[in-house]
Order: sequence, then structure tokens, then C-alpha cells
Amino acid sequence: MNRTLLKKKNHFGRTPIHTAALFGSIKVLHYLLELNFIDIDQPD
Repeated sequence: MNRTLLKKKNHFGRTPIHTAALFGSIKVLHYLLELNFIDIDQPD
């Protein structure tokens, strides 16, 4: 029980930074992918 609590605390303590970094890069990736798809869809 104690180990689980420590793990959870550690996980939740780290999560915000990792989540922010992950979601930041995911948003950037999605943005770039969308731009690429738009470019591919419209061969001008």
C-alpha cells in the first residue's frame, strides 16, 4: 500500500511536466501533419 502511494505520488508529481511536453509536441506534430496533408491534397 505504501509503495503504491509513493508510486502514485511520484507519477502524479512528474505527470504535469511530461504531459505538457507530450501534448506540446503532439500539437506541433498534428499541426505539421495537417499542413503536410493540405499540401499533399492540393498539388498546386
